[in-house]
Amino acid sequence: MAIADWTELEALSRKIADTEERLVAARSTQNHGLVQLLEKEIAAAEVLRDRVMSHIAAALTSSSETVVNAG
Repeated sequence: MAIADWTELEALSRKIADTEERLVAARSTQNHGLVQLLEKEIAAAEVLRDRVMSHIAAALTSSSETVVNAG
């Protein structure tokens, strides 16, 4: 597990939060095209975030198993 994984997770989380704010603004102006685009963007970023979190979790599990087996 690398620091890059954590950095990517942070960046994706920030992107989702920023896009959600833009989505609220788009809904308030009833810009339906932009709403759909932002919803798709959020969904795609959430999928990526879930993959990164799974990768981090797998790496943590693997490293903890190594510690247990070594102990």
